[in-house]
Amino acid sequence: MTKKEKVREEFFCLCPMYPLYLLFKSFSKKREKHPDFFEHLDNARKELLLGIKSLLEDRIAEIEERKKKVTKIEVEG
Repeated sequence: MTKKEKVREEFFCLCPMYPLYLLFKSFSKKREKHPDFFEHLDNARKELLLGIKSLLEDRIAEIEERKKKVTKIEVEG
């Protein structure tokens, strides 16, 4: 294991997604043998990321909407 791989492994140990990381890592060794499975897995990964992206975009839109509701009041003095 290279130093870079070891650092990455240590980082993922702290991540709550670590079990998924190990699962995908074990799958990667079989990629050549089962290309159809991995095509589906890649599509699922893409869909998951698109779902997260839509949640983030909704949250950003909410924040921007709140900014529009704020009115600036000038104070004389």
